[in-house]
Amino acid sequence: MVKTRRARVHRVAGALYALLLGLFFYAAALDGAASGVPWCETTPISWELFQGPAPADALHRNEAAAIHMTIRWHARYSAASRGRTWIGCVESVSVTNTMEPSLSWVIPGKADDRVLAHEQAHFDLN
Repeated sequence: MVKTRRARVHRVAGALYALLLGLFFYAAALDGAASGVPWCETTPISWELFQGPAPADALHRNEAAAIHMTIRWHARYSAASRGRTWIGCVESVSVTNTMEPSLSWVIPGKADDRVLAHEQAHFDLN
């Protein structure tokens, strides 16, 4: 009787673990569906991509522009039950760095090559 109850607890815990793991990866995949301009080594950013409004206090800040970036990732995995043990395997992971134009901004009159190179460096490092 004790073995049966213990086995049932292990099966339920394993099923809950697999469900939570699946929900986590499903949420991550949904997040990766958002738009953005992906980083590309051969395609630099331009001032046309800075489409967001500058904050109300922008003239009192030290920066002339701000680039908003998002790192998105997607993983393919498999999971299987082997008795009381669950085995998981990550098959692949892809990571994408994107710039979000609607959230990136520049103060009018401050868009110059030096500032753009600085924002490009942020994008390259991310």
